[in-house]
Amino acid sequence: MALRRLGEIAAEGKDFDEAKRLYKESLEISKRADYSRGMVAALSSMAQIEESRNEAVAMLKESAHLLAESCLWPDLVTILYNLGCKAGVGVPYWAQALWLAGKVKVAPMRVALVCGYLGVALGPKHILTRGVAGIAIRAARNVPETDPHFEEVMRPSMGHWFKIAVCEGVRQEEFEAWLGAEMQKPLDRAAFEAGLEQLIGDTWLFDRTKVGATKGQGA
Repeated sequence: MALRRLGEIAAEGKDFDEAKRLYKESLEISKRADYSRGMVAALSSMAQIEESRNEAVAMLKESAHLLAESCLWPDLVTILYNLGCKAGVGVPYWAQALWLAGKVKVAPMRVALVCGYLGVALGPKHILTRGVAGIAIRAARNVPETDPHFEEVMRPSMGHWFKIAVCEGVRQEEFEAWLGAEMQKPLDRAAFEAGLEQLIGDTWLFDRTKVGATKGQGA
């Protein structure tokens, strides 16, 4: 923890070589202690300052595997979100994050952010975007308005619906009533998950049969 914090201070001061050295030392200590969260924290920090996209993606994938092995599911959602942001093609990783968020308890802020990126990547005409937009706005509404990031998650959540409305020819004065009616429609969870699985293809970074289990427990 202390080494990683020193690494963060070095990174903030743009001394990236020193930051990398400290993160690597922190990583080695965590490996010797078999401390998964410590390893993930060090790898994630290294990925943030890594200039090579391929190297950064490899670090985040290693983090994902460590979290999956330790059954740290909410943390895995965060890493999948970060991986999607770092990778050249983010959709498969955001889709995994959203699939997983439907199975385990995840902070509303994180769910809304994942939906925000996935919805933009898919576009308003994609068959899954309506479901993504619905999950996004419900999650955003669970973020307290006093939270400094409230607007950061609410704006894109509403933005998805504005774009869908434009595509469907909904007039501005009809939008509020139209959105209210849309939000009353139940999500076909099975069909939605099947759609996410199609987006993910063969890029899964965790064993779906073990989701919900804790370390040392079978699925």
